Amino acid sequence: MIGDNDWLAAHGIEPEVWRERGVWRYEQGDPRVKEAFRDFLPRTRLGTVTGVVNQCGGLVLPKHAPPGFPPIPPQLRPDVAVVLDWQETWHYHGPLEGEWPAFPEGAPGAGKKLPRVLVLTGLAAENHIGKGKLADYDPETGEGRHGGVNVEVVHRHPPEPAKYVLLGEGKRIDLHPRALKLLPSAERVFFVLEGALKNDAVLSAGECVFSVPSVTLWGPAELRALAVRLRGKIVFIVPDADWFHNRQVDQQALLVRTLLRRCGVETHIAAPPVKDLQQECLCSSARIHNGSCETCGGFLKGADDYLAAGGTIDGLSIRGREAPRIRMQRLNVWDHQGRTPGARRAMEGLSLHAEADGTHYRSLGRLARIMSVDKRGVVGALNDLRKLRAITTRGSLEVAMTEWNGVKVNEWRERPAVVVEPKYRAVEDPTHLLGDFWRRRVEELNATNVEVLGTLKKMEAQLDRIARRNGN
Repeated sequence: MIGDNDWLAAHGIEPEVWRERGVWRYEQGDPRVKEAFRDFLPRTRLGTVTGVVNQCGGLVLPKHAPPGFPPIPPQLRPDVAVVLDWQETWHYHGPLEGEWPAFPEGAPGAGKKLPRVLVLTGLAAENHIGKGKLADYDPETGEGRHGGVNVEVVHRHPPEPAKYVLLGEGKRIDLHPRALKLLPSAERVFFVLEGALKNDAVLSAGECVFSVPSVTLWGPAELRALAVRLRGKIVFIVPDADWFHNRQVDQQALLVRTLLRRCGVETHIAAPPVKDLQQECLCSSARIHNGSCETCGGFLKGADDYLAAGGTIDGLSIRGREAPRIRMQRLNVWDHQGRTPGARRAMEGLSLHAEADGTHYRSLGRLARIMSVDKRGVVGALNDLRKLRAITTRGSLEVAMTEWNGVKVNEWRERPAVVVEPKYRAVEDPTHLLGDFWRRRVEELNATNVEVLGTLKKMEAQLDRIARRNGN
């Protein structure tokens, strides 16, 4: 059963860690669940909780905010995937031109114009289109996800069952009570991007850890505030191993790493090991051998699955993608001359998030995010980076405010290609294990401490000689 000791062992979680979190079980129709959300949801949304609980039993996973932050609503983990909204969803995220889109023949309200909320633009459209590993969407049934391929007509998506249910404010950091006690003295801290189960598996392995529900559910302001407590420690961001194949997972991990580094926190990305062309392990009871499943040879996707299968924290792989630091330092001179504030930061983002050939072919909003500039500053930053010969562009950088049936969107007139020059492209360091990395850092720290201690002894001896001379 979900939540019992066998289930916890399959996820690498100690029962005591689960108990300290405060997890409790509910049965189908349990009214206590709605009461657990009463302080977090408006009355009009409490019916959604009842709708979830009436489908099956499950677990209530309390979340714990870091000190000084407001409380976090709990998360539900039903025994089986549940449906939050039984109605089909209709969308349009095609070109902003022509007549306002309408429901097609055969759809409820056929011929009527779509409500504004169903017309996706900008980053909302790009995120929706990018979901899924492959373009397996079937327009006849509405099943599947777009996998990066746009569907330029009004289309539908049937209700999608969910294994985890987040209601209320989702972009929040969860800091388990045990991790809170470990934090002040911890030399290294783990930031899990994929939820409470993986968080508690890392905690059960003896590490200090905090987490968010998924790779996109992190808030920059809250993370910057917590970074004050992380200075002087080394933070390891832990995504799922599918970062290797999934661009969105990789991009979010790199964005978080960049943010924490800019807050003065040494940060790296570490995930369960995966190799090129390796398939995901789907075995029911996998065991690790040389970082892979000994039965099928596949990789273990989540940190909880990896640790439960016999993997170790030291066996996690460090993500070795880095912007070329020496080249980037040249851009600081440009910044200090007052010409383009943030040229180095903008170039660092372009370098880290480019395709293998250095190319970006992105919306204005997406470029703004990875370059850490406002949408209005993208063109100016790109022009200055062209002057520095750090990038080239193909196509026009003209931006237009498109107004389409009352919807205003600031976007490229025609999307250009931005190409990072070879000497500024990210460097892929060979993958190395966290354990090896940590041992090297400890050795470096010990050597530094010995050097500092030697310097202090020399200064002490010199002061002693001065004191004796003055005494004579």
